[in-house]
Amino acid sequence: MEIKNLIESLILDLADNGNIVSISRKAQVVANLLGNAKFSSWVSKEFVNGYTVDDEMPEYRKIEAIDVCGTYIVPHGFGGAIKYSNVSIPIQNLGSELYKEIVCTRVYETLSIIQQSIPEKDNIYGSLTPNQLYYIQSGILQGCQIFSICKVFSKQDYMKIVDFSTSHLLEMLLKINKDIFNNNIDFGKMSKHQQNEIINNIYNATIVHTGNGEINIDNSNVVSKDNHVTIEKETLDEIKSIVQRIEQLEVTVNDDEKDMAQYILEIQQEINSKMPQPAVIKRALRALKSFKVIIGQKTIEYGIDKILTMLTV
Repeated sequence: MEIKNLIESLILDLADNGNIVSISRKAQVVANLLGNAKFSSWVSKEFVNGYTVDDEMPEYRKIEAIDVCGTYIVPHGFGGAIKYSNVSIPIQNLGSELYKEIVCTRVYETLSIIQQSIPEKDNIYGSLTPNQLYYIQSGILQGCQIFSICKVFSKQDYMKIVDFSTSHLLEMLLKINKDIFNNNIDFGKMSKHQQNEIINNIYNATIVHTGNGEINIDNSNVVSKDNHVTIEKETLDEIKSIVQRIEQLEVTVNDDEKDMAQYILEIQQEINSKMPQPAVIKRALRALKSFKVIIGQKTIEYGIDKILTMLTV
């Protein structure tokens, strides 16, 4: 099969949301035939071998747990005990640094493994490191008999990784068609539905190019035009308002929580940037939400949750 025909076949598979294993094999062949080291490396990491701890991790593969749950027994009274099953553990009480260490996760697996791990209805559960388990046991669940503790991830975050990678592959194939084959790939072989799927896969994902060559995927509240990213005015106003309210609380912050100012600065720099990165804003807002001075401030917590939704939906 000629490389042009192979690319046509691969584009058809992507347009039809084809089997990820088949897409993987064809992508490997195309990458090898083209001989582009950067493209081959990306295909290898995404589809074949996965990432290692030494690899630079793309932003779209950095996700955060939505909860940490556990099953444990708490001593009660004289010889009594109460068992809690699959309940949320308030890890924000450990402080912002440990909170970030526990919830922030990098997804190393190949796309086929990621896709296989996505359940139809439930969330996705992940394990903690021995150090993270120790922090929780010594800092929150002292004296408890622990049966299990796990991180809870939204399956949407895993689906976004698959959607982004396949959309990015499609975008690169279309660029190859333009730059190498002078737009000679026969899209007439495709049905109208398949052609529409190609357009939807690229533009509905709102692909956002960052300064370091990585690509992040975001939502309808984020608009990319001519490689310049803008966040909708309504969302910007919400972000500015919540930052102002948090700054008013800063006078009560303990010495060990002074790095709140750093997160506030990160948000301000992003919203004033020509190419703001929603992922940076979201991470900073989630980190701010973990500080003790904010926990219990219901209007601020609600405001942060609202912004996170606006940047995610």
